[in-house]
Amino acid sequence: MVPYWKYQGEGAAFQLLEETGKRAIALALLDSSLANGATLNVEIRGKRAKAQIVAAHLKKATEQHVRAVIF
Repeated sequence: MVPYWKYQGEGAAFQLLEETGKRAIALALLDSSLANGATLNVEIRGKRAKAQIVAAHLKKATEQHVRAVIF
């Protein structure tokens, strides 16, 4: 699990909060026919889990900050 700071607002109004969260990040070799946003089942250490294909896991919030993209 990867920690991230929770935030409020967008663009110049972007503010980091004191709260944090955790989310999973993974890399995978996928068939090119699968589209961004598609959901699939994956196996992690012998357990099945749902996953979603995303284009990026970070988004530029301001010139100095990026924020976690939560799906």
